[in-house]
Amino acid sequence: MSNVRLRTMFTGLLAVLIAGCVGADKSSQQAVQDITLDENTFGCITDMTRVNQMYVDNLLGNSAGTIEVAEKGGTFPVGSALRLIPDEIMVKGKSGSHPVTGDWMFVRLDYDKDKGTQEVTTGYEEVTNFLNLTCFSCHVVAGAKHDFVCGDKEGNKNCAEVPFDRPMLHALQNTDPRCESQGDVSPEDTEALAKLQKIVEELLSK
Repeated sequence: MSNVRLRTMFTGLLAVLIAGCVGADKSSQQAVQDITLDENTFGCITDMTRVNQMYVDNLLGNSAGTIEVAEKGGTFPVGSALRLIPDEIMVKGKSGSHPVTGDWMFVRLDYDKDKGTQEVTTGYEEVTNFLNLTCFSCHVVAGAKHDFVCGDKEGNKNCAEVPFDRPMLHALQNTDPRCESQGDVSPEDTEALAKLQKIVEELLSK
């Protein structure tokens, strides 16, 4: 299967997976003061710094602080952006901006590669995933003890188990359509994406 066809297929798959995270109106962005989110805020996932399974950055310039917490644990600094798959991001707002979620905003990216445009949708505990469950319903399990972050160096141990293993997640990361430097999809990623597609189809058929 061609590289272009694979990317097209799994860009569509991601849209189903994360149709997801449909959010509140854009006024929710006002709670994250001092942080501006627009269609240009997030590009290729691998432009961020990989720590364990996820990619991280800080929108206010404190990347070192975000990386340190991602590696060692603790409370993430304001501006932290955590990204496990290309189209979903958690952004840490200032203290007290939204206490219920630990000041985390959930962000969804809808990218149109043909048009080169990206729509940004934001929300908090009301944002739902492709199974019609709220994104926060997973993260709340981690609780304040883990700053509502599911994953660490040992995996997704802080939250409920998800049916996607590391090769599948890495394959999604490696095929982010925003990345201009992508080469051919590796045989390993092709196999992982095929397994992921089967799981998604089974979940949606229930």
